[in-house]
Amino acid sequence: MQNLIPVADAHCDFLYHMAFSDRNIDEKPQKNKHITKEGLLKGGYAVQVFAIWVDATKKNFYNDAVKMADAFDKMIETTPEILHIRKPSDFGLLRTGENVGAILSMEGMGEAIEGQLSLINEFYNRGARIMSFTWNNENELAYGAWCDEGIGLKEKGFKAVGILNELNVAIDVSHINVGGFWNIVERSKSPIIATHSNAHSLYTSKRNLYDDQLKAIIDKKGYIGVSYYPPFLAKRFVSVKSVVAHIDYIASLGGIDCVGLGSDFDGMLKTPTGLTGAHQAQAIPNELARLNYTEQQIRKICSLNFIDYIVNFL
Repeated sequence: MQNLIPVADAHCDFLYHMAFSDRNIDEKPQKNKHITKEGLLKGGYAVQVFAIWVDATKKNFYNDAVKMADAFDKMIETTPEILHIRKPSDFGLLRTGENVGAILSMEGMGEAIEGQLSLINEFYNRGARIMSFTWNNENELAYGAWCDEGIGLKEKGFKAVGILNELNVAIDVSHINVGGFWNIVERSKSPIIATHSNAHSLYTSKRNLYDDQLKAIIDKKGYIGVSYYPPFLAKRFVSVKSVVAHIDYIASLGGIDCVGLGSDFDGMLKTPTGLTGAHQAQAIPNELARLNYTEQQIRKICSLNFIDYIVNFL
């Protein structure tokens, strides 16, 4: 394929490193620096979602979340090539290889707001348009993927669903346990998103989604971003082919209009072979082409499915 295929990535953890490790988006792509401006442009990125993630093993959740929101603002203010996508018409300003659209999200919103539902509005006003209730642990709203599958949302979690629906924020079900997942599916008036989750049928992991979960997202016209995190992909020999295998499987369940990318870059130490950072993102459309996906299908998977989904929340 001669030209860059536009890429949209539903999840990365760059902001944590920018806020607490003095990372700069202008740095050169390196082994453990997956997201850089140069890498995003070289990789053909149209959109990158930047997550606020607070370390659930520490304290000061709210203050840490604010620091990452501040880091997002600083990145936007100091990097002309990265545009904050605030409204649907902003997508028209994007030019592949020249600039990148940025969207703010929250991973583990329950920790970030420290159980105070009123703070959801604050982060909404800071620009967050995708929010998940928890990381892998329990908080005041819900239970994470490491918790008992059978437990559902807490009372505050049910209230949070209503608040997010009213604000028109996309609800992210990556990291939540199975019981909480089904509560959200049943209660949410809006289609849900799994920003970085893979297929349990291909590889067993508490973070991967069962077929009925994948189909529920597909049936509601949501979005599933396949993660590049090796422990979610395969036991060994993890490569670009492993990522595309999960994409292909979800597409086979009827998800050709709902599946896409959710790298989790800067949230892992090891990456798949041939996919060590944003600069190598074109390896995915190239592999899809090798499997005889049409260019239209490849464009849908690599960016259009996500854009078609998220535009409804802007």
